[in-house]
Amino acid sequence: MLLITASPALRDTFLDTVAAIEHPLAAAIDQRLGHTGTPAALVLAASVAAAVRIALQQWLQPPAAPLTTGGLVVPSGSLPDLLRSALATLEPALDAAEEQAQQRLRQ
Repeated sequence: MLLITASPALRDTFLDTVAAIEHPLAAAIDQRLGHTGTPAALVLAASVAAAVRIALQQWLQPPAAPLTTGGLVVPSGSLPDLLRSALATLEPALDAAEEQAQQRLRQ
């Protein structure tokens, strides 16, 4: 963890791996929405990936002052809490997409 947080290049590479969830997530969202043929699943998946990336950035942010913990890196905050907070901003959009899918099924 120290190696990742201490090196901006490694930290950026680690954070870029979040993009790997985007396409499988888009496929799952598209299936859940009923294969609408719209870009909604892609947009929602990209938004979720961005929220995860932001939470990880906050969690892995190096401290402003040198640590006095013998070189140990202490991530800032709780990753699950940071993820919940970042993803909570997407809740209205995800709920709206789900509601539209349900309305299409009722028609």
